[in-house]
Amino acid sequence: MTDIALPGSIEPARERGPKLDHATNPMQLILFFGVLAAGVAVAVSIAFSIDGCIWLGAACYLPLGAVAIAFTHAPAHRAKHCSA
Repeated sequence: MTDIALPGSIEPARERGPKLDHATNPMQLILFFGVLAAGVAVAVSIAFSIDGCIWLGAACYLPLGAVAIAFTHAPAHRAKHCSA
């Protein structure tokens, strides 16, 4: 009866495994770290209340602000071979 209901759905699953010798898709990494960050955010908000979560978020964004300021105040650099 299962041969009729599920034709060939079990056989390919036994043959395939993780493809460790292939390159990973960048979207997989983005999704993995996004889910990981969401889990950390929920754990922090449960453990340290909303106030602690806001302060942790501010601490994480502080280095990004420093990098943005550094990029805006960096001198403009042009290569010698550029025409314009």
